[in-house]
Amino acid sequence: DIASYIENLEYIEQELAEYVVIAPSYMVYTQDYKKLLNDHIESGADITLLYHSVDTAKEYFLNCYALNLNKQKGVLSLEQNHGNAKNKNIFMDTYVMKKDLFIELIHKAKKTSSVYTLLDIVNASCDELDIRGVSHKGYFAAISDFKSYYDSNLSLTDIKTAQNLFDPNWPIYTRTNDSCPTQYFETGNAKNSVVSNGCLIEGSLEHSVVGRGCIIKKGAVIKNCVVLSGAYIGENVHIENQVVDKHAKITHVKELTSSEDRPGYVRRNDTL
Repeated sequence: DIASYIENLEYIEQELAEYVVIAPSYMVYTQDYKKLLNDHIESGADITLLYHSVDTAKEYFLNCYALNLNKQKGVLSLEQNHGNAKNKNIFMDTYVMKKDLFIELIHKAKKTSSVYTLLDIVNASCDELDIRGVSHKGYFAAISDFKSYYDSNLSLTDIKTAQNLFDPNWPIYTRTNDSCPTQYFETGNAKNSVVSNGCLIEGSLEHSVVGRGCIIKKGAVIKNCVVLSGAYIGENVHIENQVVDKHAKITHVKELTSSEDRPGYVRRNDTL
């Protein structure tokens, strides 16, 4: 990421803002950055890092980093989560600091090593700078691999989990799509699932996420699956623990199952 920052450094330097907030694109959470910035300023810290405390670090977040904190929530170091303990303070790849310090760290990282990241240079600066952690509350998911993508999607079929992310007073805006409501035929049913608009459901859905405009034919059974937009599941097809990409068509293969630990994948536009 240092190379990308260097490439855009001219624009960063021209920005009049005194502070920068650096946030990830692969993590899903809600956070009021204005409050986070105010907390950072009031603390007097050089850098504030956002983290989420979990008790599932042995099985999840294995590609993420965790914060080692002292009793005052000062950051002692950052280390990769290797699954050696269940309780970890997972770093959310979110930083708050003054723009001038950010630029200084970028130059320092480039000078130190061509493979250094922002995380590396911040970690190396823990003894020199006042770096503090702020705990995040609410929904948090890290999409760091295929399995975490699958798990995170299916977790939102639970209403309580979804309510932690989707706040009606703080809506998440995405691209709109004009289409008719999903139609459930006499043989169609859905249980514990999230189904988008424009679908035709003649088969059975259980604990699945289904995108826009999907067709699920009579006798089809879909369980523990993420089915993306425009997919077609034929008559009497049984799929379980799969991610079906956009516009894939499953008609000839009547049974496609995998384990929950290793979900399967049907490629975009593929025909089975």
